[in-house]
Amino acid sequence: MNLMDICLLTYNDHYFNSEGKELMFVRKKTEATSESEIQIIIPIIPELEEILNHYASAPSKDSYVFPDLLKGETNPTNIKAIVKDLNADFGFRLKKAAKEVGISKPISMTYARHSFATNLTHAGVSERYISQAMGHSNKNVTGGYIAPFSPQKRVLFNSMLLTV
Repeated sequence: MNLMDICLLTYNDHYFNSEGKELMFVRKKTEATSESEIQIIIPIIPELEEILNHYASAPSKDSYVFPDLLKGETNPTNIKAIVKDLNADFGFRLKKAAKEVGISKPISMTYARHSFATNLTHAGVSERYISQAMGHSNKNVTGGYIAPFSPQKRVLFNSMLLTV
């Protein structure tokens, strides 16, 4: 989910039909380039629920989940400019936070998508689910987001061949 998707996220029918247990959106980046609409469903796990309770608006049909981000702006050109500024600010803050906790690797907003795919893969989650969760039309795209397994994991997995 990129920042544009976060800014445009609404409490739509899916949210209410799931009794507030899931959010759903169509990824803005691929909306115009995909042959069919790819809906991404976000289960509201306890950690996300905490974020929503703290930062989100009260659920109301078709209202923005985070209306403060766009400050009431509806013009698409102005929204794009706001999101560009927010991206720059978030990127700066992310790099600063990474430095403070001792992460020396260059980090960007895209890094989170790659980490999402890599961590779920290394936890044993099926690539089909990861592909759906990322809004990819095929899993070949997803593969480009996944970092290689560590040498320790490769040894562990290969040793499983001999324990069956």
